[in-house]
Amino acid sequence: MKLSNQVRFIWILLILNLLCIGLYFSGVYWMQQIIAPDLEGMMPSQRREFGLLEMIQNGLLLAIVILLAIQVWQRKQLLEKLIFAIGLGALGFLFLEEIDYGLHFYEFLTGNEAGVEKRNWHNQWDGDLENATRLKRLNDALFLLWFVLVPLLVMIKPLGRIAARIPVIPSRWFLAGFIIALLCSSLAHALDDAGFGVINGQDGNLAKTIAEFRETSIYYLYLLYVLQLARSRPLLWRPAAEDRHSD
Repeated sequence: MKLSNQVRFIWILLILNLLCIGLYFSGVYWMQQIIAPDLEGMMPSQRREFGLLEMIQNGLLLAIVILLAIQVWQRKQLLEKLIFAIGLGALGFLFLEEIDYGLHFYEFLTGNEAGVEKRNWHNQWDGDLENATRLKRLNDALFLLWFVLVPLLVMIKPLGRIAARIPVIPSRWFLAGFIIALLCSSLAHALDDAGFGVINGQDGNLAKTIAEFRETSIYYLYLLYVLQLARSRPLLWRPAAEDRHSD
């Protein structure tokens, strides 16, 4: 991915975050409804599924799944196919979990309750901890390790020269993306704590799920990474002759 494209994509992440946060905490009812609407006949926890924020998340995950599926189909080397297949399985599962396996779309379109008590895995409790909490902790640990620590390490010159020939190493621009995601998430939580999500005495539909803003950023960065991998041929080791074309 060219440097100019990386910078452009990071700016898009910042603008996307500020747009969604601005709409939700604007204090204007119809603007907040764009992000997380009130829908009659639906549980409060399901209403936000049809807002712009959740739809962006679904779109990002769907794009990732499609890109991974294309790579599984197109790659010739078995190891490369396996890597993309593992990613497809993990992100495909995450996508299905995000849309409750299509149950809330079914209810919205038909007006009928699905009659399913356990709609997904991540909202179930195992002991005193929700599965979603475990999943977020695992995701945060992996994200910090792969998209923050690794790019920091490869800034060291000897490691950087080696990393330049390994296309799976995340671009250093993921550090900027992580910082933007962290700052925007902190801004959203601060605005919510200050009561900016309350309109006419009523909490917005993201009152207890402000972390949705962070999830959107994370999915966006995952999409950028899959794009980086999709453009890398071969995937695991770039020949020395191609070093001059690397980022």
